[in-house]
Amino acid sequence: MKKFLLGTNFIIISIFAYAQHGLENIFVEKYYISTAKDTINSAIGGKLPIGSVTYRNPIFFEELHCDK
Repeated sequence: MKKFLLGTNFIIISIFAYAQHGLENIFVEKYYISTAKDTINSAIGGKLPIGSVTYRNPIFFEELHCDK
């Protein structure tokens, strides 16, 4: 059963990785650095240490032309 699940996961991941053909110009940029105001403990997010960095990843898709 373990080998079956491992094989199935490998196939699914391979299909997903192949589907990423249209991605280009993927980069990471620093978006926000937390301050003392952000360290307040909230019920939803918990406590955030000062200086924690939030990054964002803008992703641009290339145009795919499909000729019929």
